[in-house]
Amino acid sequence: MVGTGVSGLAAAVRLIDRLRQEGRSADVTLFDPGPPGGACRTLIEEHGGERIVRELGPDSFLSRPPHLTNLCERIGLAGELIGTNPSPRGALVWTERGPERVPDGFTLLAPSRWGPTLRSRTLSPWQKARLLTEPLRRRGPAALGTGEESIAAFVRRRMGRGVLERLAQPLAAGIYAGDAERLSLAACLPQFAADERARGRVTGRKPDGGAKADGGARYSLFVTPKWGVGAIAAAAARTLQEYSVAIRSEVVTAVQRDGAGWELSAARKERFDAVILAVPARVAAELLRDVQPDLAGGLRGIESSSSLLVNTLHREEDVGDPLNAFGLVVPEPLRSDRGRGPDGQRDGEGLSAFAVSFASRKFPGRAPAGWVQLRTFLGGVNRDQAMSAEAGRILDATRRELARLLRVKWTDATTETARISRWDRAMPQYNLGHLERVAAVEAKLSGLPGLELAGNSLHGVGLPAAAHSGTQAAERTLAALALQ
Repeated sequence: MVGTGVSGLAAAVRLIDRLRQEGRSADVTLFDPGPPGGACRTLIEEHGGERIVRELGPDSFLSRPPHLTNLCERIGLAGELIGTNPSPRGALVWTERGPERVPDGFTLLAPSRWGPTLRSRTLSPWQKARLLTEPLRRRGPAALGTGEESIAAFVRRRMGRGVLERLAQPLAAGIYAGDAERLSLAACLPQFAADERARGRVTGRKPDGGAKADGGARYSLFVTPKWGVGAIAAAAARTLQEYSVAIRSEVVTAVQRDGAGWELSAARKERFDAVILAVPARVAAELLRDVQPDLAGGLRGIESSSSLLVNTLHREEDVGDPLNAFGLVVPEPLRSDRGRGPDGQRDGEGLSAFAVSFASRKFPGRAPAGWVQLRTFLGGVNRDQAMSAEAGRILDATRRELARLLRVKWTDATTETARISRWDRAMPQYNLGHLERVAAVEAKLSGLPGLELAGNSLHGVGLPAAAHSGTQAAERTLAALALQ
């Protein structure tokens, strides 16, 4: 196994479990120069005499489908999972008037209920009138099977430019950190294309895993371990070590075919019967460049975006906005580096915010009493220059953005306790043509028995999708070993 992120850990746990169930044995080795967990990085700090959780990467995950909750149960974390606070729920979107609530029932691209959206101040009367015509719109190329459509083109065609710019684009960017003009609807949100094909409309659709589906559910829609997502990596690593799985802090520099098996070059060259590459597409491409150049080329075609995450602590009285939601998203046309910032200067480094998560509003134990924890996301797609900014510039930009968006007063204590995470090319972009690229990659991969790919680059972003890809890669590996 190359990579010990969620996908690699999930694959290793599934391999061990299945081998034990079948009475088989194998030596399983994981390689990764960094600590287990990949993006799951958590700090446990003491502030004001209280231990608090500060997430440097993702802070929660969807409980349905239960791909990651199943893994958590397997590694002993079932009793540690907590849901979001009962209130305040929902999200805010930035407008010319300041923060406004995303209408209840608006699910990513379209409203599931008309009333809240039509009463909302987020859209103008003309934009609401345009939205009301959505059920009358003709089916598009994806529904008719005549072509592919971007998220932006789909929303603009069915619901109008206003819905796209004020709601759909910022909500989608909060998940994919991508460009809605390039993101493929079929690859990112196929349920909307399926709705258009089946119903001829996308408004009024039942939300996936919505509030009404929660009745009797074991977990709330979003969950996280009490002590942060880093607990998943720690528990998985302990589970694997109990079964003598080796986790080696080494860089794998090459993968080569070796008869019916594979040779890995790390601290030394070693032969394995099968290999799972649980790494980003660009890393897998470099490892496979000499094995299958066409496969490597296909993997290089999967782009990724970068972003900065700044975690800050603030006294309640220093935050002017009541933070009556779980977070705020900022539409692309209203980002500060599209015009003049609050200090009158143009920010040419891409250091504008596209989202702010109110961490201590979402989950308990994220801030001391009387304090709030905010997680500000800067940069994103088409702003790669932000990654090279110095820490001082990043904190200055965060200060300006929080003052503009949430009326936050920045203090010396804020600077001292701020934590910056640089996520370089961390989010795969499912741009137009992604499904064809994936099909070509998997066709080439099928000719290399004993080699599998796992992670978020192919079939879904987010921690549950990563866990699912790992378990599937493990199942395919077991099948290949059985054939051998």
